[in-house]
Amino acid sequence: MHQVPLEFIPGLGPKTLSRLQSMFHSEMAVIHKVPKDFLKKVVHEKIADQILAIRDGHLTVEIGGGGKYGKIK
Repeated sequence: MHQVPLEFIPGLGPKTLSRLQSMFHSEMAVIHKVPKDFLKKVVHEKIADQILAIRDGHLTVEIGGGGKYGKIK
């Protein structure tokens, strides 16, 4: 199972990531379980959609290598 760290999502900064983790207890819960309606209470709809795209495997990720991390397109 591929997992993309939430910090890789464009527009999701450290403060928002911290709020998500505080509200939903862990990054894994956010990535795998939290419904969109709950996500939208903390983040903009666009970011909620990107989190769901990660969950469903529909987000395009540029593969990293040679000392570089991959990134979301």
